[in-house]
Amino acid sequence: MASRQLHTLLVSALALTALLAACTATATPETPPGIIDNAPVVSTLDGLVDLPVPKGLAGNVTLGVALGASFQIADIDMTSGAVTVRHITSGDAWFNGLATAPDGRTMVAFAPPPESGLQLGLSGLYTLNADGALQPWLARDTATFESFLHPNWTPDGALVYARYRTLDDGSQPYMFSVERRTSPEEEAVTLVENAAVPAVSPDGEWLAALRFEPNAGNNALLLARADGSDLHELLPEAEYPIVDAPAFSADGQWVYFTLPESGVVRSEHNWWDDLFGVRTAYAHNLPANWWRVAVAGGAPQQVTFDVFTQLNGALSPDGEWLLSASDQGLFLVDLASGQVTFILKGSVQFYAAVDWRP
Repeated sequence: MASRQLHTLLVSALALTALLAACTATATPETPPGIIDNAPVVSTLDGLVDLPVPKGLAGNVTLGVALGASFQIADIDMTSGAVTVRHITSGDAWFNGLATAPDGRTMVAFAPPPESGLQLGLSGLYTLNADGALQPWLARDTATFESFLHPNWTPDGALVYARYRTLDDGSQPYMFSVERRTSPEEEAVTLVENAAVPAVSPDGEWLAALRFEPNAGNNALLLARADGSDLHELLPEAEYPIVDAPAFSADGQWVYFTLPESGVVRSEHNWWDDLFGVRTAYAHNLPANWWRVAVAGGAPQQVTFDVFTQLNGALSPDGEWLLSASDQGLFLVDLASGQVTFILKGSVQFYAAVDWRP
């Protein structure tokens, strides 16, 4: 798949030239437990019956995964491990996140296979119908390279997402913003300018996001009220210049995020980098661990100690588990002990996003 190979080459080139600087975060001193790995290794979700989930879990997970040469969506019953495949798109498709609302509606930031040329990963918003079809909900403006990413549902049924846009000749810097709307017809409300990768707290009170400013190489973890007010850095960017994948705890008191083993400062990039998602993918492809920081502020705490790449995740409704996607597959983290347990692995390229609901 040419676009993904190009994507990998761009990220690798950046990694070779990046300036690495040590982060100042302090890991907890306890010796972490080993990894439990009895997970099935698959090249497709089709035909997968169940997963080896630990006892005592509850709720349902929506899994979206680019697995080899296809994009697939499945539901996972976290009590039994039963897997129900809901959608498969073969070919050079891509996606940039998904979310399932309390009423069961699943929204996917989806880029269908192109009719010709490279897959640029520029996604519109699609709903997943009961019959498994993806129905366009919000189309992107192709003239401005517009893309919608990282959808989140609020408790009152609104959609919060990131919007990307630029001019195709590169004469205008790329722009990211976090927006909110309740229907495709209504005018979007901009919550935070120059920000992406939003996360909404379960109670709908807080919004976390990452700063993405034109011609800046780093990003900060931001926190705001749900309407975008009281916007501030939750972690100082000077000390934590590259973070990724914010997610709230079930009680809304913590923001989980990924942090590379070393802080990274990039001196320059251009609109082409951002068009291909390289800036986001750069942080996403660095060996990283899960951390968390209190909404009230303070020093972050390390959660996992076995580095992975392409991390993003969701917290269990009871607040006791973290389900994380990685380049290797899906794993669960027992937040009390730090135990990592793989429940699914891919035998081919594996890029996934998850949403865990009661």
